Amino acid sequence: MKSLLRYLILLLILFGLQAGSDVKAATKSWAGGAAGDVSNWNNGANWSPAGVPGVGDDVFIGSLLFFTNPPIVNAGDNVSCASITFGVILTLTTVPLTVNGTLNVTTSITQQPTLLISYSVPLSGTGTLNCASIQINTTANPGSALLGIFPTLSFVVTLAHLNVSGNVTVNSSSVVAIVIPLGQINGTFSLVSGTTTIGGQILTQNTLFRILGLSTNTGIPIFSIDPGTGSTATLILTNANPINTTPASGSTYAGSIDFYNSTGTGQATVNYAYPGASIQTVYATTGISNLDISPALYQNLTFTSTGNKRPSVSSGLLTVAGNIDNSASSPIDFVTNTNTVQLTGTTQTIAGGSYVNATLPASPTGTVFYNLTSSAATATLSGRNDIAALGTLAFLKTANTTMNVDATATNSLTLLSNSGGDASIASLSADASAVAITATVTGTINVQRYVKGGNATTGAGRRYMLISSPVANASASTYNLLPFFATTYISGPGGAGNGFDTSPQNNPSVFIYDENAPLTSNPNLVTGNEFKGFATINETVPMGNGLEYYFRGSRTGVSSSTVFVSPFPAPDNATLNFSGAVYKGAGASGAFTTSIINFPATPPTYYSSSAVTLSNNLSFASSAPTKKGLNLVGNPYPSVIDLHTVYTVNGSLYRYYYMLIKNVTTGANSFSTKYATYDAFANLPQTGASRYAVSGQGFFITVANATSTLVFNETMKAAYSLYSSASPVFNVIRNPSVVAKTLAVSPDKNNVQQAAVTASTETNTNQIPRLRLELMRDTNVLNTADIAFDKNSKAKFVLGEDAQYIAASGQGDFFYSQSADSVGCFVNYTGNLEKLKRINLFIAFSNFGQYKITSPIKSNIDERYTIYLKDKYTNDSLDVVHNPVYTFNVDQNAASYPRDRFYLSIGIARGHEYKLLGFSGNKVTSGIQLTWKTDNESNFTGFAVEKSTNGGKSFVVIDSLQSTGAGSYTFTDPAPGTGQITYRLAQSLVTGDTQMSKTLVFDYNGDLNILKFMVYPSSTAGDIHIKLGKTYSNNIKVNIISATGGLVKTLTTADTDSVQENVGNLTKGLYIVEAIDVATGKRIGSAKFFKQ
Repeated sequence: MKSLLRYLILLLILFGLQAGSDVKAATKSWAGGAAGDVSNWNNGANWSPAGVPGVGDDVFIGSLLFFTNPPIVNAGDNVSCASITFGVILTLTTVPLTVNGTLNVTTSITQQPTLLISYSVPLSGTGTLNCASIQINTTANPGSALLGIFPTLSFVVTLAHLNVSGNVTVNSSSVVAIVIPLGQINGTFSLVSGTTTIGGQILTQNTLFRILGLSTNTGIPIFSIDPGTGSTATLILTNANPINTTPASGSTYAGSIDFYNSTGTGQATVNYAYPGASIQTVYATTGISNLDISPALYQNLTFTSTGNKRPSVSSGLLTVAGNIDNSASSPIDFVTNTNTVQLTGTTQTIAGGSYVNATLPASPTGTVFYNLTSSAATATLSGRNDIAALGTLAFLKTANTTMNVDATATNSLTLLSNSGGDASIASLSADASAVAITATVTGTINVQRYVKGGNATTGAGRRYMLISSPVANASASTYNLLPFFATTYISGPGGAGNGFDTSPQNNPSVFIYDENAPLTSNPNLVTGNEFKGFATINETVPMGNGLEYYFRGSRTGVSSSTVFVSPFPAPDNATLNFSGAVYKGAGASGAFTTSIINFPATPPTYYSSSAVTLSNNLSFASSAPTKKGLNLVGNPYPSVIDLHTVYTVNGSLYRYYYMLIKNVTTGANSFSTKYATYDAFANLPQTGASRYAVSGQGFFITVANATSTLVFNETMKAAYSLYSSASPVFNVIRNPSVVAKTLAVSPDKNNVQQAAVTASTETNTNQIPRLRLELMRDTNVLNTADIAFDKNSKAKFVLGEDAQYIAASGQGDFFYSQSADSVGCFVNYTGNLEKLKRINLFIAFSNFGQYKITSPIKSNIDERYTIYLKDKYTNDSLDVVHNPVYTFNVDQNAASYPRDRFYLSIGIARGHEYKLLGFSGNKVTSGIQLTWKTDNESNFTGFAVEKSTNGGKSFVVIDSLQSTGAGSYTFTDPAPGTGQITYRLAQSLVTGDTQMSKTLVFDYNGDLNILKFMVYPSSTAGDIHIKLGKTYSNNIKVNIISATGGLVKTLTTADTDSVQENVGNLTKGLYIVEAIDVATGKRIGSAKFFKQ
């Protein structure tokens, strides 16, 4: 039946094919000669009817006449025709055409389907073929499909020059009866060598013919570049949208378009060469649907001509195994859609070109990549290349991989920075999935640092800032200011004679901090005495050390004739530049210990590299306790770093990170500055500070002894997206945004308080009660004072536990809390709330007028306590836990601005004492259930259930838990044992005291059917007790298993009904204990516990 159906349909289709085969009048068929010049296209004897085809003639090769000698267009000949149709008769399997001269086809070239066999059209030669379009196969019903065969039509190009002004269409067609595939014809276009230029679009489509069926079976039309060993194939695309994704009516978009189908050592190049006024689509992954192979894998990728080029797919990936060459005189836009270019070859070159892209901030030159990732053994950058702001240069290969910046080129790699963010170089020791890699960047790169300028009304003005070079001098572990000096103004002693800009007083504008400087009159002011100006512009600084720098703007944005002359001009929004080598330490993580500048006890007037010593130990020599151990360091990487990781990598030694930030206006075009801290222990930044330090940023740390060292490594690098940009250090916003945030004052009673906190505040998961106070004027936060009420901290100042307060030169308003020994603190870890009565506050004002003290953070403060802000001038007080703002005035009366005007008064609220209301127990089928009821336990009371089996002579803890404010708690002992059992409840109070309940005594004979195996306590930091339920004479194996199924500990015991084991060395988490009778292999029981 199936065969009959097939042949009936074939008969009908053959009539249709015959009717469509009538030859038009103006046609020429290739016959080939029997003797003489048998293959010459320009020999009329080789054609039927005789005569060389003219520009209006349709040419048929193989489709109407059988031949043995294929046509050749000889070198020097220039011939034309209207169209060419290829086909086969009888046993022809190849229909070659060789062009060594020039062949012009004014319309289309078509490769017709065949009834019986596959065949190819090899298009070869050293000449040029120009045509309007190419079509392989048709959308007509394929008669051969009914014969149950699957022929392929192959158009294979090795011609030196093939120019298609229009489209290249590759068709497949298939026939299905019901669900039975009767046959299929697939078309393929293969570029093996030579240069093919397509001015139109590439389309791969399938036409399905169903006979009483619903099948969706499709053929596989293919367009591919297939360079064989030793060959070079180049595809030039000049259309704005080189791939057509809209099939003809009745067809579907299908098949594959493969721009790099490597079949050997040949070279495949795709050249996007659109010359028009719009934007040419560059193909990236996820951009083309319904294709088996997406055209996003390239060997060599080239850009030429004047039209803009851009991947159209957001976050699309372009994979390049060979070279990238951009000689276009137009933007190559990888930035708009945040595309990634991934290098996957062995030895690759990226030639960035020299086009100036005025559509991007600061008009970068060359190719601007967004993300550039590499697994190449060696990738060399030449010309001009850039990584866009917010983009990343990253590495993927686990073996050695090098990004070599061509030393013979100028500015071959620049990491861009603008108001939106910075470019970065990712970790050179681990990829994004934390897989270890070994990557190196060699040569000299540029790292931009965008700094916001403008006047004091709309911008950020002239101001001091802390900086650090993200690159080193070539082949060194130091940096100097020469590259930076090329883009900004730097004054100093001696002016031009020492390499600086000449100013009226030649005052220094870059400084090194001297921790060992003599004591000043103000113990909290970090001023000129500690900061030493550079002696010459050539002084070097070890990587990881920071500088203070006075920002006046860039050389291109502020005139040199006015920059040092009063009234001083506003700085521009400047793009400054560091230039040098990417610095990486040794070992798996690329770690290095920072060499710290140590000044002598009698310091020089100005910083000179030769007048100081370098040590791996941080400086700890100051005679001022508030400044002792302050070291100015900085981010040594062209990347954001996570200061919390700096903290953990360095053994949690450096808790505080001081950042210098914009404060308030001091003139029409200038701002004062202030310090704000990030507390890494609590993961809590103050307003204006951040957990992250950006490229080029300096910061202070404090050390507690003279032997401390500071290590940087690649694990500290973080994605720019993690950086909190509500008030960035360089790209300063005038007024940091304020958001409403609900903070729990007493979580157990659901009493919450709305408070204003800056958008830069990080999440703090530390459960220590804490209070933040801020001094504000208008919308400006002038200073932040953090107070943590930690029962394990000292009331007096402890270096490293508390953050000493320091002020910037020119700062006019001051506000901080004081330790019990009157040391000013940014962050004051003081004693338990239960024992505190008062905390003194220091305050000083720069102007008369209205001020505010706000309390934006108050967390984990139990309702048992009251904290009042006391105003000695007005005799007012404010509950700062439940009220967010206290507004007050400073006037001409000297009593309104004493430095001790305010303090905090701490007390116990009435009716909030903890009480145990009852403790009882009952026998239940599952053991003995204990119940206790409480009042005012909040979530700071610890409970421990203790048990005695010897009449109360000794007790062991069988369970512990933290209060939740629920007021009622239960615990069931599943294995009480037998005889007299005694229980009691230990209660650890917020005061630090421990209270014991009455005892409960049970006479227990084990008459209930209870579970005998148990592990207690269920949560522990030390020992666990394992009750087996009875005494076993056999060996018992006890396994302790992690939550992921890993065996972490095994014990063996015998002749006992209980086991005690210390688990203090286990990591925090859930564990399972199981006991097995070794003799029988039977499982005795299992239970869980949580290791604190």
